[in-house]
Amino acid sequence: MVSTSDIDLLLIYPPGHTADAIDIRNELFKNVANLGKVADIVALNWDEESENSFIESERARHLSVCRDRA
Repeated sequence: MVSTSDIDLLLIYPPGHTADAIDIRNELFKNVANLGKVADIVALNWDEESENSFIESERARHLSVCRDRA
């Protein structure tokens, strides 16, 4: 399970800007990788109200990132 203590950077974005937030998160991943580091960067819509929904979406994202890094 992913918790907020596992997050290195939390990017909070306004509604309607999901694609922009994903692009920014991907650029941040590239910059961190260029430094030879690994970071968990999470993009979260500021309207997110449910902690369970947040955890579920982050679990899916985290698993996806782990597969991408392998």
